Amino acid sequence: MVTDKQTAMEAAYQSCYKHCPNPAKCPKNGLIFAENCFFQCPDYHVHQRTRAIQKKIDQFIPETLQGSQLENYQPQNDSQQNLMAVIRRYFKKEAWKKGLGVVISGPVGLGKSHVAVAMYKKLIQKGITAAFAGPKTTGDFKSIEHYYKQLEKPKVLIYDDMGTELRKDFIIDFLFTLFDKRLSANKGVIITTNMIPNVLQNMLGPRIHSRLVEKNYFLEIEGDDYRKRKRELF
Repeated sequence: MVTDKQTAMEAAYQSCYKHCPNPAKCPKNGLIFAENCFFQCPDYHVHQRTRAIQKKIDQFIPETLQGSQLENYQPQNDSQQNLMAVIRRYFKKEAWKKGLGVVISGPVGLGKSHVAVAMYKKLIQKGITAAFAGPKTTGDFKSIEHYYKQLEKPKVLIYDDMGTELRKDFIIDFLFTLFDKRLSANKGVIITTNMIPNVLQNMLGPRIHSRLVEKNYFLEIEGDDYRKRKRELF
């Protein structure tokens, strides 16, 4: 049953909507007044939520990757097409709910970080708690320990460009603790690395590698460096 109050609110919304410059320019901060009450404009609420998501995305993503989307990644060969097929299944099956993930390896310039950023964006837009991070090798022991401790929290961790930190034994210990706790709590990871699989396995060591193999799809991609393909000197 529609009440007089609901009718008045709907009329006030329609009137406001006709003259709306757009939610970003709302002079009333999204408030709509109807007779003796006021309420939050639903369009303004969506705008604010979208802004919050974008702000969170922009905070962690390198400027050169801000425009990365799954839709604008262009596979160049079978291995890259297979990567996209796996990612589509990842989202279709909502694999993060079971703590499942993907480890993407291959040479530089194949768009691994592009794909990782695009997956991060899509997870955030779906309301999934996710973090986009990379290796931390500078700072004192406590600050590095705290950094890796924080990465235990989100439902999905996107860990980009694994490699440089694997030369430090104490960081290997932090990574084992990180991945062990995440996997035990059904919290997924998405990892990119320039290392080929056998080198990555040796650098990680059997403890970490075996924990990652348990719940992650390992993919090696091949191809030409896209930066060279796009390169124009003049």
